[in-house]
Amino acid sequence: MEGRAEKGRGKSPWGGRGLCGLGKLKRAYCFEIPGRPVTKKNSGRYCGPGRFRPSAAYEAYEAVAVPTLKNQRRKLGLNYPIDRPCELYVHYYMPSRAAWPDLVGLMQATADLLEAAGVLENDRLILSWQGTNIEGIDKNNPRTEISLYPVWLRDDTKEAWMLDPMTKRRLENGYYGY
Repeated sequence: MEGRAEKGRGKSPWGGRGLCGLGKLKRAYCFEIPGRPVTKKNSGRYCGPGRFRPSAAYEAYEAVAVPTLKNQRRKLGLNYPIDRPCELYVHYYMPSRAAWPDLVGLMQATADLLEAAGVLENDRLILSWQGTNIEGIDKNNPRTEISLYPVWLRDDTKEAWMLDPMTKRRLENGYYGY
């Protein structure tokens, strides 16, 4: 969608009104991925020169997570990937202490899954991971709970928007309707 600002209509699909026509209201989109949270970059497989694949455990997790996120996205009425900066609050629930993952690896996997499912246009739009943590153990219902908050352009958030060259360029070109 980045090319859309230069070549297409020249406007965000949100029309500059805010997400789903809600104006400047802060709205959360909540998602849940069932199953044991898995990191993407640990235990990867080398498949020849220049070829690297994630672990089989991650590929199995991705095969469940992406369709689940797409279905939840449709139910929430997200017809386009979110193309503006966001804050994420993510809580991971593990089935046991065995093979305890690192939090950064889980965050990277979550960002990649949100992008692959079309929830986010690009995972570089994540400004912060407020309160993200491995919440605990739930052996009966391991899962990932995600709350995503689009960050609206205001005087107190403009500096954060201007840090990323992509969003800065879009603001300067009027892509977001501001």
